[in-house]
Amino acid sequence: MLARRPLVVAACMMAGGFHLSAVLSNGEAWIAALGIVLVLPLCVIGGWCRRMQAVLYALLLLMAVLYYQLTVNSGDSVWSYEGVSSYVDQVQEVNGEWEGVILTPPELDGDRMQFQFGVTGWRTPETKRMESVRETLLVQIKLSSKQELQQVHQWNRGQLVRIQGKLEAPGDAGNFGGFSYRDYLHTLQIDWLLKVSGLQQMTSHTALETISSYAPTIMWNRMLAYVDQGRERLAAILEHMYKQPHSGYMQGLILGTRGDMDPDIYQQFSQLGLTHILAISGLHVGVLIGALLYLFRLLRMTKETGILITMGFIPMYVLLTGASPSVIRAGMMAFLALYGAKRGWLKDGLHLLAAAFIFMAVWQPRYVLQVGFQLSFIVTAGLILFVPLAMRLMASLPRTLASSLSVTLVAQAVSLPLTVYYFNQFSLLSFLANFVIVPLVSVVVLPIGSVSLIVGSLYEPAAVPIVWLVERLNEVTFQLVYWLAQMEGATIIWPTPPLWWIALYYLGFALALTSVRRWWDARQINRRERDRGHNLNHADDTQPLDFIQLPVGGYRYRGAIALAAACLLGFIVLQGYSMGRSNDAVVSFIDVGQGDSILISTASGKHMLIDGGGTVNFRKPEDRWRERRVPFEVGEKVVVPLLKQRGIRELDAVLLTHADQDHAGGLQAVLKHIPVKQFIMNGTWKYSASMNSLYRTAIDQGIPIRKWEAGQRWELDSWSSLEVMYPYPSTDGSTLDFQDNQNEASLVVQLTLTHPTSRKQAVFMLTGDLEADGERQMLERVSFQRSKSIDVLKVAHHGSKTSTTPEWLEQWKPQIGVISAGRNNRYGHPHPKVLETLHDGKVPVKRTDIEGEIQFKLTPSGLKVRAKRDRIHL
Repeated sequence: MLARRPLVVAACMMAGGFHLSAVLSNGEAWIAALGIVLVLPLCVIGGWCRRMQAVLYALLLLMAVLYYQLTVNSGDSVWSYEGVSSYVDQVQEVNGEWEGVILTPPELDGDRMQFQFGVTGWRTPETKRMESVRETLLVQIKLSSKQELQQVHQWNRGQLVRIQGKLEAPGDAGNFGGFSYRDYLHTLQIDWLLKVSGLQQMTSHTALETISSYAPTIMWNRMLAYVDQGRERLAAILEHMYKQPHSGYMQGLILGTRGDMDPDIYQQFSQLGLTHILAISGLHVGVLIGALLYLFRLLRMTKETGILITMGFIPMYVLLTGASPSVIRAGMMAFLALYGAKRGWLKDGLHLLAAAFIFMAVWQPRYVLQVGFQLSFIVTAGLILFVPLAMRLMASLPRTLASSLSVTLVAQAVSLPLTVYYFNQFSLLSFLANFVIVPLVSVVVLPIGSVSLIVGSLYEPAAVPIVWLVERLNEVTFQLVYWLAQMEGATIIWPTPPLWWIALYYLGFALALTSVRRWWDARQINRRERDRGHNLNHADDTQPLDFIQLPVGGYRYRGAIALAAACLLGFIVLQGYSMGRSNDAVVSFIDVGQGDSILISTASGKHMLIDGGGTVNFRKPEDRWRERRVPFEVGEKVVVPLLKQRGIRELDAVLLTHADQDHAGGLQAVLKHIPVKQFIMNGTWKYSASMNSLYRTAIDQGIPIRKWEAGQRWELDSWSSLEVMYPYPSTDGSTLDFQDNQNEASLVVQLTLTHPTSRKQAVFMLTGDLEADGERQMLERVSFQRSKSIDVLKVAHHGSKTSTTPEWLEQWKPQIGVISAGRNNRYGHPHPKVLETLHDGKVPVKRTDIEGEIQFKLTPSGLKVRAKRDRIHL
């Protein structure tokens, strides 16, 4: 392998060097790379590669580490702040004026227009002269009025503009293992956001001080602007011919634009692992090439001419569909394969894939960090390597069926590690969905839909019957996807695995499939020879001289090896599935912005969620035009992904302290995506559409709804108990009291954790939005008791001045306080008066708005605390 496929090994060395530099510090990356170099002599001794090849592979690995560090890791922004810690996520702002070129088509979503901006010059309000710079920013313009919607379409890629705005740092992950918008933008070579208020702050120019209008970047982007216009015209044709949701779906399927696709349908495709259908990739490029070659053959063109014309179409198609990493990879491989077919060489698929990887990685090293890039190359490599092996195992089946089964099975198996690493879930129905729906879409819907676009572009009435047929096929697809997505228990939640497990899985998968194939070949040989011997025994005494009887037990020995390899792979999978569980109890105050959400995980693996945060919408009806296509919802975007990332497959209880939106809103997504054993509330009712929907979801899911009040006690497990401290029982416990001011009825619970081995305890007072009046009522009830200190106090109501009195602190004497609040929230939480009270009471404070998630762990030595943005253990 190492000697026969040097280009493949070179690509692997480059990928290894890039990823070492991406996940390790510069010094650690060099140490790891040198460690790999020291292993290469063993490959020479073992005869796996020649000495000169080993030297070249070592040099390539070291050069990859150096190249990535020089082009990516050392690429500090012009506006970086010297001395600022990467873990301190204070928002840095720079006001000024920037000039440069629009690099991507402006995208409109609600009242926000967004595009990538190639900056060539900037200045502050105090300076007059533009300072020359070279950097990419993400511009986000908030439209000031509805009339500005009509002006959005006048801006295109390649235009020279000047923009006045405010530079801000992208948000970092607020929770351990959470999504980092900053890291995501870093993969696009973007370190800053340029926030702009209104289109009037952006002006178009024919020339700028810091760049010539004839610069190659300008000319290239102006050419791409014409491609964008062509794609927009084709999208408009599809939008006019097809009704929704077919219009948005066909735009995604044919052109790769998903802006108009129905969010619910896309979510169902995503749940079943079908989104690759909507990302232009090898499937689409293959359909295009096959259709073109077939057309040229019908036109009686020579093979060489047809290949040459098809090669010319590939770059045009790549540009027309947006030039994403997957389509670039597929386009390059197809182009090289056609060129090799024309010249009669370079027919090895792995070499084609390696060449495409090397070109793209050298051109843009940050590509290797993108999920789409990784999945595209890993799955393609898996199909090239393992589909022939799988086909041999299914040789008894019809070839078409065996091919479809092999491709689907291998693609699912190869993509599994990356799928669970990035998305923390895997659908058991994904194989069935891909096996049934991908052929339907690729062989039938995509070609016929493309024909409808071509015919509609020429004469739209002629495309009507084709459109009707495609819409009926789409309805079948949507119904199948909906039916499969609604099946309960089919989605497996998977904790984020370590990188070494991913490498171990691929080694185990390759070993298992290779061992099974060798056993199968030996079994077939043994069967043929046995049948041949049986026939000879019934013939005359003359036997051919070349007859050799193979050892009977040979294939059985290989069968034992295959069984052992399959068991090893199964063990690796089970180990990855069971990872993530801590042997210590952990209480996490999740950063959900302006709201509360507390996750309790016990040492025995029980889980309880108290509140789920929520997005509060203050928008007026006349401002509905400002709504995003998919509005941000903290439950869907923060809480549920975090639960999945930590491998929480079931919640033993969800407790809603009270019915305010900033505590209850996110629970709708939690009940929808995570199985819940019971739902606990405070016994009061507040009318709102969101609360109606929340309780309706609980009822539809068959989740028991229970009322808690002071005096009740519940054991989560043998080492964890909760005691309800407030509110006090109402006169009629069989009815729900209407309570508009929910803070007055907020549940307060005291959580006591005990370590199973050391018996050390930790006590948490979780107060919801309890206000001063409720605190006084509790103090009156417990005044006759001896003051009992607690370890952690959840400061009530996000640190509002209406809570946390000095008497309250004196009663409980907390060792530390936690305030859950949103950064720069409109309420001014936490209030300076409360911070002063806590300071006077000598209570240290941890804040989610500054430090992100606050996590407490009860270890054998006692309670430990860490915060996402300081990584300090107290």
